[in-house]
Amino acid sequence: MTRKIRDSNTLIGLDVGTTKICIVTGEKSDQGITITSARSFSSTGLRKGIVVDADAAAESIRRAVEEAVPSGDRALSVCVGIAGSHIKSFSSEGSANIKGKKVLPQDVEKAIDTASAAYVPLDREILHVLPTDFVLDGQGGIKDPVGLTGRRLEVKVTIVTGAIAAVQSLLRACEASGVAVSDIVLQPIASSEATVTQRERERGVALVDIGGGTTDIAVYQSGWLLRTAVLGIGGNHFTNDLSIGLEVSFPEAERIKKLFGSILCDERQEKRPIKVALANGHVKTISARDISDIIQPRAEETLELIRKELDEAKRLGANISRTVLTGGCSLLTGLEPYAGTLLGTPVRIGYPEVNVPDLSDRSGRHAARARSYDHPVEFSNPMYATGIGLVIYAAQAGESAAVLGNSTHLFQRIVTTMTGWFQNIIGRK
Repeated sequence: MTRKIRDSNTLIGLDVGTTKICIVTGEKSDQGITITSARSFSSTGLRKGIVVDADAAAESIRRAVEEAVPSGDRALSVCVGIAGSHIKSFSSEGSANIKGKKVLPQDVEKAIDTASAAYVPLDREILHVLPTDFVLDGQGGIKDPVGLTGRRLEVKVTIVTGAIAAVQSLLRACEASGVAVSDIVLQPIASSEATVTQRERERGVALVDIGGGTTDIAVYQSGWLLRTAVLGIGGNHFTNDLSIGLEVSFPEAERIKKLFGSILCDERQEKRPIKVALANGHVKTISARDISDIIQPRAEETLELIRKELDEAKRLGANISRTVLTGGCSLLTGLEPYAGTLLGTPVRIGYPEVNVPDLSDRSGRHAARARSYDHPVEFSNPMYATGIGLVIYAAQAGESAAVLGNSTHLFQRIVTTMTGWFQNIIGRK
């Protein structure tokens, strides 16, 4: 597959999830990016983030695109997110001998290429190769070695892989729906673009995106992505527990979860009467305590799995100063303080930004995020974090393509590869 080239300032992010498809559009200008629409639709044909019925998935995507994207923009390519339990990541290292007195962009690319040559099973494909540190003549902690003097450059990278079958199934479903794919991006990386500040990345942060079928995790340290993980548990498990425990249909359980779901229940709320429709057609009255008694054990189990992943990241050198929860399920009442207690870190909800200043102005971008957190607007909902992040990612790809070949911009880019499909350059500095 060849990478589609954009010829428009309209950017489209497509988040194909287990329970919903989110389509986000944005407009790029000299001032930055403005999110113009964000809509969600029911999704079929996926289980735990993986396409299991290509025809059903393609039809879901087609219907969503027809409703969400103006007819004049449907010919544009889209940036698609990918997740699922098939995603794996591991560390690798590479090096290059410096032929001249100073490190050149070609030296950096060669070092990354050697790190990318790590063994990958035949049934897996490299999605991203993300540098985590540069070492020049034994001196580490270098982010931009270009122009420095040395003899040997080493690089440490995180390699993210996906099952070839799962990646191809997603791409084929998109193509069958009439969608032209420009880039495919790991969903927690996209969500981070929309919800995590550069300062948090530097200090150490864990992004936890709780979706319908999966929970996606990305851990950053010293500005670099250190570790990713995808857990096969999400909001659907809460809904299923409520469906069984309350003897109601799955749609009714989903309604109850969204309207009354709470991890913790105080004395004032616990006896609040709530009417629910039983699967047999009758109506019964339950209390808020009945709901929290079902939801809390599942929340504890989910957070325990997340904690284990964060502990593994700490073993690799992460110093997590904050956890950012996003995704639709992050809005469950009481989850934020409960997560803070179980994870042992400060926790906040990640509301995605909807107005991103000029991408080169990182300090302005931080300020915009702070405003979004304090005053969430229509599209600044955690359920749209991945979709908005995909739009930002696509804009960065366009910025990098514009400066491709200019060595002074090398470290405003990270090499991101999908072997045989995409060669994408994105801004990171």
